Amino acid sequence: RFREMQQLRKKVDDLQDTIEARKVIERAKGILMQRRHIGGEEAYELMRQWAQERQRKMKDIALAIVDAESLLK
Repeated sequence: RFREMQQLRKKVDDLQDTIEARKVIERAKGILMQRRHIGGEEAYELMRQWAQERQRKMKDIALAIVDAESLLK
């Protein structure tokens, strides 16, 4: 029973991380769309490419974009 609870807690944590990552990625995608005048798929693909080139997670790239945008305001 204890192991089941641990597994469920881990699954909840993983799902929360996934939701958080998607929110940040969507926000960064919107920033790229606005600044570069591109579509959503192109913005997503651009972030994916940057993540691959830098061997980083997309969430990390998205956070950097959102942080940079907040500095430029």
